[in-house]
Amino acid sequence: MKNIDVASFLVFILLISVFTACADSGDNITPTTADDTTAAQNEETVDFSKMNFIERLTYDKSFIPDNLPETDLEGYVYTIGFLDQGDGSAYYDDWIAAQPDGDVVNDAVYLRNSRISERFNIEFDYFSFPNTAEYPGTMTKVINAGEDVFDMVSLHPGYYASFVTSGYMTNLAVLDYLDFDQPWWMGDSVKAYSYHGNIYTTYGAGTAISVLATAPVMVYNKNIAADYNVGNLYDVVREGKWTYEYVKSIIKDMWIDLDNNEKKSDEDFFGMYYVHPNEAYTFLWTLGGKYIAKDTDDEPYLDINNEKNIRIFDAVRDMAQNWDGIYYAKSYETDTDVFVGGRALFQRAVLIIINKLRSVDFEYGILPNFKLDEEQVNYITSGGGGPEGIPITCADKNRSALIMEALNAESYKTVIPAYYETAVKVKYTYDEDSAEMLDMIFNNVVYDPSYIFCHGATYSIADHCLGKTEFSSWYASKEKGFNKEIETAAASFAVVAEAGN
Repeated sequence: MKNIDVASFLVFILLISVFTACADSGDNITPTTADDTTAAQNEETVDFSKMNFIERLTYDKSFIPDNLPETDLEGYVYTIGFLDQGDGSAYYDDWIAAQPDGDVVNDAVYLRNSRISERFNIEFDYFSFPNTAEYPGTMTKVINAGEDVFDMVSLHPGYYASFVTSGYMTNLAVLDYLDFDQPWWMGDSVKAYSYHGNIYTTYGAGTAISVLATAPVMVYNKNIAADYNVGNLYDVVREGKWTYEYVKSIIKDMWIDLDNNEKKSDEDFFGMYYVHPNEAYTFLWTLGGKYIAKDTDDEPYLDINNEKNIRIFDAVRDMAQNWDGIYYAKSYETDTDVFVGGRALFQRAVLIIINKLRSVDFEYGILPNFKLDEEQVNYITSGGGGPEGIPITCADKNRSALIMEALNAESYKTVIPAYYETAVKVKYTYDEDSAEMLDMIFNNVVYDPSYIFCHGATYSIADHCLGKTEFSSWYASKEKGFNKEIETAAASFAVVAEAGN
């Protein structure tokens, strides 16, 4: 793919400087000096691990150094492997911006890449992983051939378990330059995906677009809400009453057979629409549960069979089987058709759905995922996107780590404000209430070790909710297999760690 043009970057910076000067209100501004910055840094030691997701995102970024050495890499071409879902997908937008084009997000990504390119004297190139069944085989072929094809990768989390246990990924915890205490690393994902302190993949601000864009949220049609007199849903959220039972009271029977065929179809009207089972598995997380937990030794164990999770499994099953007002899309190709067509009050989807709503002829609002009950303190979403890692065949892993840290630090300071604060909260919303809701959504982002240690468990709630078996019998039929998968994964992780990968 086309490498970054540093000359274009210099023109871009000049334009930004002119724009900033013109946009200034005219007040006298005292420039921040190096001494001022150092003094501000020394005033306090910030423990980012105690901050929630949104607090880290919105912290004053200007005073946080990345502590990386100024290094001349003499024009080295740094290659990033990414999941190619096409131009405009979140995985693509995380890394690639060929040139400035006036779009705030594209230009922020371009600026980040250009700054890192100029600072370390490198160029960027990209290795495209096909979004097909050949995807995992692409990595296997490269690794088995011992080819030094890419310096780092950012891929779908579901594949990292097999990549790590096959010995394809480097232990990031032993490399120079990577500082996982910094706010540009998603600390909860580091803890979820590690094994006895060994870290083979994690989420960082470099993938901020896909992390945020693929997080589950709810959107609603304000016109339909007014027609049905559902009231001010934003206030319901603020009061902590946006719960499973509250949603049930609104939409359980909200189905109108518009095509008069006496069965649910894409042409009917519904209370809520979502992709199933692709979205159903995240209900466990947003309702406050997890599939896999960790003990104090960083050892994973199965944690489905507990009182709270049983309530969640039963609630999602009841919703799937007994609420007439629920309808599922059959594929991602039709995942917004009913809602965009004005035939659903709610859609539960990932945040990137807002890209498909920019031309609808009704106003929409953004809401958090509903809670299990009012005792659940926080509204929750789950982390998505493409976690990062360094393949074992990379010839200079510390060089890869250096640029990986720099990219994530610069993304934290440049891309996140552009995407979250400007594009999502300003350009793509109709009201300040939705912007407030987004902060509430991202206050609590969870990561489940199941992606890495028991992928079979990750989608188990989707399997259960459409089945005929009650939880106790269903779980009895699955427990042995899930535990075996965890034991096998942990043993493989131990072998990889012992080998020094």
